[in-house]
Amino acid sequence: MTTVAEFFGVLLLLYLIECGAWIPRTSFGLARGRRRARVVHPPEVLGNQGSGWLTGDVLPWGSALHLLHPWPVALDARGLVVAPVLALDPALRDATEPAFVPWEQLGGLSCDGARLFRGRHAFAHAGTSARARTLRALLDELARTPVERRGVAIDDALRRGLDPDVVRERLKTFERLAPTVSVLASAHLLFVFGVAPIVVSRVGFETSWAALLAGLAAITLANAVAFVLAHRRLFPTEAATRWGLAGQMLVVPISAARSRDLLARDLFDGCDPVLVTALLGGADTRPAVLAALRDLAHPARPGERIADLDARATLDGFRARWRARLVEALAPLDVDASLADVAPPREPGALSYCPRCLMQFVARDVSCDVCGDRATRAFDV
Repeated sequence: MTTVAEFFGVLLLLYLIECGAWIPRTSFGLARGRRRARVVHPPEVLGNQGSGWLTGDVLPWGSALHLLHPWPVALDARGLVVAPVLALDPALRDATEPAFVPWEQLGGLSCDGARLFRGRHAFAHAGTSARARTLRALLDELARTPVERRGVAIDDALRRGLDPDVVRERLKTFERLAPTVSVLASAHLLFVFGVAPIVVSRVGFETSWAALLAGLAAITLANAVAFVLAHRRLFPTEAATRWGLAGQMLVVPISAARSRDLLARDLFDGCDPVLVTALLGGADTRPAVLAALRDLAHPARPGERIADLDARATLDGFRARWRARLVEALAPLDVDASLADVAPPREPGALSYCPRCLMQFVARDVSCDVCGDRATRAFDV
């Protein structure tokens, strides 16, 4: 293999790395194409029990990968618990014992990227830096709120993420801005992996490198400018993130070919992930929406297996509160939440099923080891 071929091989590897993202397994992706949408999780082999590598479409047009982040904490009037509130990824394994933190003992929180810190210790992973700052402000506000008003404040926080008009407006703005960014990103990809190799093979690297470098600089700069303008319209308060990504494009030009994907990933930051999945996915993602409602009612880690009684009560109460608000928000979208509680079609010989994953069993008094040894439900005879 020649040096030039090795060079383009390294560029291809860098590009493929830019196509993915390392996310917590409590988060998930909504892969939305022109005709259908689906919920995606990091493969079990590409990650660990808590996080994983999620790869999007390698082409910079057509489909979009939106990263969605559920609540990383459970809240009630007395305190909070850091634990997976919604867990849809079957590869998620959370062995940490949830602990209850009273509001009076929360102390000062700080942010470092997508993580919240309590003192010097990592406290919670919010998914994005913007969400981490928003969550820190919310927790600080709740800590100052009188106990008798905290329940209402928590409901208000849940409802803010459940506004379908916000989701529709962001999608409308993205689809208006995306074509220009997509064209430039596609041109960048074509230049790097199409035009440049052909020119080098026919003219030679020594003769063509200056012209190719000038062309790459021009198309990279155009990509960065288009990205900054689109990002400003979509995320007007995220100047640090915007210029950081633009600088990354100038330093690592191949990342500019992913400019459309960078806009799409955090498009619905702050919106409820289940609502976004239902609104954008329609019938394609209806099973995932119902699975989320089942998980909130029957979590992977049953409450009776949590030793801290305050943590158990907080988790159960917040899940019930979130589920109730979700059911209200999903009703206008023609999502029948009662279907989440319907038993699956009975298979021959099956006597019971898991109310969370709907796996069926040939015995009655058994437990589902996939869902934290949850007790199964018997089929009606």
